[in-house]
Amino acid sequence: MRGIVVVNDEQIELAKLMLGHIPGAVPKALSNAINRSVEGAQTEATRKAPEEYHVRSRDILASCFIKRSSPRRLIAYLKASGTARPLSIFKVSPSMPVSYWDRPNILKAATRKGEGLKGISKAFVEFGRKTGNMHVLQRTGDRDANGKEEVRILYGPSLPQMLGNDRVQRDITQRAMITMDTRLDHEMNRLLARYGK
Repeated sequence: MRGIVVVNDEQIELAKLMLGHIPGAVPKALSNAINRSVEGAQTEATRKAPEEYHVRSRDILASCFIKRSSPRRLIAYLKASGTARPLSIFKVSPSMPVSYWDRPNILKAATRKGEGLKGISKAFVEFGRKTGNMHVLQRTGDRDANGKEEVRILYGPSLPQMLGNDRVQRDITQRAMITMDTRLDHEMNRLLARYGK
């Protein structure tokens, strides 16, 4: 997921009209407003994704990177990176490893809020032997060279996929646009008051 914040022609013309008589003020006001707008978009991302998915705000924040605007480069972007998240960090039942005899026939899991838990056959929760991290594993039905039944780790969506959700994306974009308008007004008034013109 990559969200870009730029100024539109109307905002540029308004800034020129209000600040054109102050040297260097137009790009400075636009750049500051763009930066606040992309910061607002990041804040909205950390609020909205956990409303849609079983994910923590701090995980979203850790995956986001902001490239800031400057007076010479009036563009900024918010980029989320990361691979598919282990299913074990989402809502899983049972959530901890249980003995073979106590395991339910079907493990249930959900990645999105508002959706019921869905059954996953031949799946179970177990701690990894190498890392010690908890995973949801599923038997594949195949056997390895030693005759042991093979298992695979199950994954949910990545953080960029979560932020790319239509509803989340719409709210992030809307917040960025509103912040851009209000911050541009604030920046123009601040510079006008500072230079007394």
